Amino acid sequence: MADHNVFYSKLFLEDTVLKESLTYVNLFDRVTSIGCNVMLPYRSISIHTDMGRYDSSLNIPLSGYIGSRVNFYKSLTDPIIGTLKYSGIPFQKFEDETCELLDSFELNTPYIINVKVPHNVVNNTPNTRVALLIRLKSL
Repeated sequence: MADHNVFYSKLFLEDTVLKESLTYVNLFDRVTSIGCNVMLPYRSISIHTDMGRYDSSLNIPLSGYIGSRVNFYKSLTDPIIGTLKYSGIPFQKFEDETCELLDSFELNTPYIINVKVPHNVVNNTPNTRVALLIRLKSL
């Protein structure tokens, strides 16, 4: 795990209620990494799929989530491989014009999402949106 994943793992998974809860619902052994997504007001993330050892993410809203949306798409073309600007983490990006919206929801309660389906997050609010991301490996 990268250094920030070790920090988040120690902070959130060592002797915590979150660890107990994940164990209770048989998810703790599937955790591969933990991250935190901070999205500034009036910003969005491009349509993408995550790459890595996980196919699902338990996303837990922490603050500023009212009015922000998580959208899922069907892509009509192949993705473009890119890397995140600050972390260098690879991802597959899709052009907006080549995608059809399948579903959209407000992340106002914890959700497990399939990060291999093209998706994005839109925060068209005056609030900074913060979510805890618990990455889960395949069953």
